[in-house]
Amino acid sequence: MKEGWFRSYVEQILEEAWEQCRVAADDDGDYPYRVGTAACFVRVDQGPPLHVRVWGYAATDVRRTAKLLIELNDFNAAARSVRAYWANGAVIVEDAVLAGGGQRRDTDPRVPRGRPCRRRHRRARGGDVRRADAVSGRRRRGR
Repeated sequence: MKEGWFRSYVEQILEEAWEQCRVAADDDGDYPYRVGTAACFVRVDQGPPLHVRVWGYAATDVRRTAKLLIELNDFNAAARSVRAYWANGAVIVEDAVLAGGGQRRDTDPRVPRGRPCRRRHRRARGGDVRRADAVSGRRRRGR
């Protein structure tokens, strides 16, 4: 399994971020968590490229209507990276985070040489919180 190292790395990040000794994937390979009443998930996708998909249910038992699709289209048009869509009676909000953060350490002088893992960890952990907040509708101060 090519992404085994990456799955282990993601598990370490989730354990620290969620302050748990061990995280366990469900039957689908997702790592479930909750933010308020929103059910959210983290999934390690095989790629290529390797990436983490963070998604959650913004609403369930929703009829597919023209008005809903217009709202989702407007949301997606204004969003930078997160996307929202209707599927099987639910509105889902998701984002994907690339394994390398989209930067190569050997060629990009802006990426610090000292502690790349710690930088990525902070970025991934912060990303999870922002995505979860987007799903739950909460706004965080200072972000």
